[in-house]
Amino acid sequence: MIPLLLGAVLPLLIAPGLLFHYDTIPKTIALWIAAAWALLRLRQIPNELAALKSRTAGLFIIRLAVLSLIWFSIATAVSIK
Repeated sequence: MIPLLLGAVLPLLIAPGLLFHYDTIPKTIALWIAAAWALLRLRQIPNELAALKSRTAGLFIIRLAVLSLIWFSIATAVSIK
């Protein structure tokens, strides 16, 4: 329940123009909570990825995530300050 809530609230907090632009503390706190939740569940991630990989749609999502990671790495490597 908490990951779904954080997944819904975090993009809304970061959205430009939705909240005051100078009000960064609630955004930072929400991001810290999401990161802490992910770190607490670190040992469960391999099991959940294996379950996700066993489904056709899950394998597609994993492939998209890997392609995004590769693309972002290439874009970062060739970018100019």
